[in-house]
Amino acid sequence: DQWNEGDVSCSVVRRVALPGSFFASDGQLEATLTVLSEMEFFETVITKEVRKFLPFMASTIFLMESLKKGCKREEVFEAIKENLNKASHEIREERLKENDLIQRIAKDKRIPLDIKEVKSILKNRENFAASAPNQSEKFASEVEKWTKRFPESKKISAEAIL
Repeated sequence: DQWNEGDVSCSVVRRVALPGSFFASDGQLEATLTVLSEMEFFETVITKEVRKFLPFMASTIFLMESLKKGCKREEVFEAIKENLNKASHEIREERLKENDLIQRIAKDKRIPLDIKEVKSILKNRENFAASAPNQSEKFASEVEKWTKRFPESKKISAEAIL
């Protein structure tokens, strides 16, 4: 066999590439363990953020509920978009202390939803969870299955990151 310039010998792969890939994988796993062990949840901050941004995430639901009432899609879409953009702009400029998008939606004559309907949409958690509850249950079940099979895995902890 003739060697061409740029060919890499098999020994280079064995000596450099394979060990390097294991070091990279180990680093990713260590970083993941560190993130998971040091993760904190601040419920008051989360609640504040949800209150601030949930109405924006509900815009598609507002549209769908309006369409069920026989409205023209383009007209309702434009009305929701206008209200959403104005509220978003005012929040970013800190002219609004609280997101008033739901009041804007309820007051806009082009959108056939009253304040009670808008609040009802926001209170229905199923509108926003999608498949997350099922995915979480499935993930927890998988973790439980593997930790039963390998109980020593529960004792693994992250090394200090440099």
